[in-house]
Amino acid sequence: SKEFPGFVFYYFANSRIWGSAYYGYGMQDTSLIFSI
Repeated sequence: SKEFPGFVFYYFANSRIWGSAYYGYGMQDTSLIFSI
């Protein structure tokens, strides 16, 4: 859903735990971003 090349790595690197903390539903979003 998001479009951030640099932020993607940081977002994914923080694991799903931090991801969900950022957006609350970034858990699924992370998988989608990483796939793209």
